[in-house]
Amino acid sequence: MSEPSTEMRLCRQCLVPKPIDEFRLRRRGGTERMRQCSSCHSQTEKLRRASRRSKLERDAAAKFALDLKNAKNHKQVVLLCNAVIKRFGGMGAFASAWLKQAETACGEKPGSKKACDFFQAGLRLMEYCEAQRPNMGQMSDEELRTRAMYEIQRFIEQQPEVAIAAANRLGWTVIPPATASL
Repeated sequence: MSEPSTEMRLCRQCLVPKPIDEFRLRRRGGTERMRQCSSCHSQTEKLRRASRRSKLERDAAAKFALDLKNAKNHKQVVLLCNAVIKRFGGMGAFASAWLKQAETACGEKPGSKKACDFFQAGLRLMEYCEAQRPNMGQMSDEELRTRAMYEIQRFIEQQPEVAIAAANRLGWTVIPPATASL
């Protein structure tokens, strides 16, 4: 085992003198060392990768908005939405990227192509959602009751604290499902 070097070098980023062993080799098999210490280099690389990832997400969201704006039918809208949600790793990540895209579009000069494309994409998405909404006027009372029950159940599953607060206001006792079967 070789003895550690006592040679010191000043890191160009943090301006702290450190042992030469804390500086990466410039090339594999070479002897020349970088001017930035390993910890500063790692920090810089993390920032660079995060910036790159952010740019890729912005580009993907912009492409989705453009493709959505140009979608010819509802089937294309569904396929695009499914693909982009999968690409972003879920609805939450997609919604975050869409919000960033909206903020960028709002920051653009009014009437710019980027702003118009984004808002046309949003309108296309709303148009699709509106077309998928059931016509309540044509539903029977039983269908309306079933639909309401389904929506209430979904809401309670997503936000159980709201259901508990409502039950408490009514003076009801809430028994969690795990203990209800005992």
